[in-house]
Amino acid sequence: MEESLFRKICNTLPVGILLVTEKGSVEWINDYFFKLFKIKREDCKSIKSLFNKIFPPIKKKLLLTDLNLDYKIFCTVKKIKFKDQGFLVYTFESVENVEETQKRIILEALPNPVWLISETQIIIAQNKAAKRIFGTEEGQYCWEGIWKMKFLSDSKKRFYKVNGYPLPGTKCIFCKADMALQTGQNIKIEVQLEHKTWETWWLPVKKNLYVYFANDITEHKKIQEEFYKLSIVDTLTGAYNRRYFLKKIKEELERVKRGGLPFSLAIFDIDKFKLVNDTYGHQTGDLVLKELVNLINSRIRKTDLLARWGGEEFVLLLIDTHLHQAVVLIEELRKLIESCVFKEVKHITVSFGVTQCLKEDSVNSIISRADNLMYQAKRSGRNCVKFG
Repeated sequence: MEESLFRKICNTLPVGILLVTEKGSVEWINDYFFKLFKIKREDCKSIKSLFNKIFPPIKKKLLLTDLNLDYKIFCTVKKIKFKDQGFLVYTFESVENVEETQKRIILEALPNPVWLISETQIIIAQNKAAKRIFGTEEGQYCWEGIWKMKFLSDSKKRFYKVNGYPLPGTKCIFCKADMALQTGQNIKIEVQLEHKTWETWWLPVKKNLYVYFANDITEHKKIQEEFYKLSIVDTLTGAYNRRYFLKKIKEELERVKRGGLPFSLAIFDIDKFKLVNDTYGHQTGDLVLKELVNLINSRIRKTDLLARWGGEEFVLLLIDTHLHQAVVLIEELRKLIESCVFKEVKHITVSFGVTQCLKEDSVNSIISRADNLMYQAKRSGRNCVKFG
């Protein structure tokens, strides 16, 4: 990046910027620096006095306290290059009563990660859990230290990697810090990172400071998902249950009425399934139902929905599928089932009734139509497909 562009960007930031050569010569100071330290550009003595406190840099970050100001200033140092010449970039921002706030907020006894963060996204303080779990360091940007830049836009991530400092407005795509600081309200969202789910909170404590709190709710979410799955899945076969199917078909009918593509519905029943149960026992019959569901699920799309209607009867909802397309698929399924070798019983057959939704259809009307077609298939000798 050109030095002129660097200066232009830095003059838009609400932080003080000091550009210094590696030998210790002050190259440039942005406008906000003078506002922050309450000194004038021509006050060389004050600038030199301040500079002697920070150069050469002993640490990458430090807290300046003896400045005769009613606030403290947090300073970070980074190295950058312009045309192969090395520079040090000092960044300064005010932090009101950091130590007092830290004692009150950053409680080491908390098992959850907690950070104290400035409005410019810099981590001012943290507890041990934050460092242990996320490996963050004070002085890092929160989007860099906590979230490892995974939630930055590509352009802002690339800019920071190349230049060593961020573009104005750089923050995670889900960040609510500005809203929390402006409204004074606590804000909570969930963040998914790799295999963990974090419940994160922005808790404003000053006009330019907030506490960021992260709670690992991965196990809680897994339990929620398991309970949800139990509520929508038939426990014996693994197909969706009747209640969930009725919910989805209502949604599909509404979608079609709003102008969406039609769907098709198939109802099917295992032929002479009572004979299977009577001959081999109900346990074997249950295994046949499970194998049948696995076989059909291996052939249909993820967008389609297979549900157990009751007993040995199933329904298959084919999304965005016209009747002629559905009939081709169902005939393939019929042949696939007929040729499959099931444990113990060897072979079974299935009778299908297939229909396409109409705009005037209700849930009852389309199910009734498909059901009547299935019974036509039964009366026609079983192991066939009837459609209409």
